[in-house]
Amino acid sequence: MLIAFGGIFIGLDMITRAFSGNEAITDFFVGLFSRFDFWLLLILLGMAFTIVIQSSSASMAIYISLLSGGILPFSSAVFLIFGSEIGTCLTSILASLKANTNAKRAAAVHLIFNVLSAVIFTIIYFLFGNLLLPFYTNLITTPAWQLSIFQVIYNVVSALILIWFIKPLNWFVCKIIRDNKINKKIKSPKLLP
Repeated sequence: MLIAFGGIFIGLDMITRAFSGNEAITDFFVGLFSRFDFWLLLILLGMAFTIVIQSSSASMAIYISLLSGGILPFSSAVFLIFGSEIGTCLTSILASLKANTNAKRAAAVHLIFNVLSAVIFTIIYFLFGNLLLPFYTNLITTPAWQLSIFQVIYNVVSALILIWFIKPLNWFVCKIIRDNKINKKIKSPKLLP
């Protein structure tokens, strides 16, 4: 387990070094982020990027590298993280396609949770971003730490907000993904006369 955990960090370090030393990749991302500066496009770009590379950890390492290199502003990286969190849902959705009803419901809850989290934080960003972002970037000055700590805050606050909506979310998912007739349990036993 420790070797696998260490392998993750070795891989992330390799990705970071590849981005910091390659000018072609740097030029590509500078051009990409200069064209995509609208928040919704950044969320979609974060989703697509994470879906393609199949790893939110790898996409996070790339965002940190770009942020540390001055290629990506923190305000754009925030929306890329929102998109990456949604993009990670593709794995659970694909895994649930041939699975039972409860697996499909779990994948749906995962997707809805991440979409709602992105919506909540986008609203918070537009309401309080002018106050919170300068305070946060002055409090934590290292770009790599800014993004890493923000992602932790994003996930913890999202969980603390949405934990209060477990029952309505469960009800909603059960309504949109119904049991197959084969999977339905018998509510009461039938007695023979």
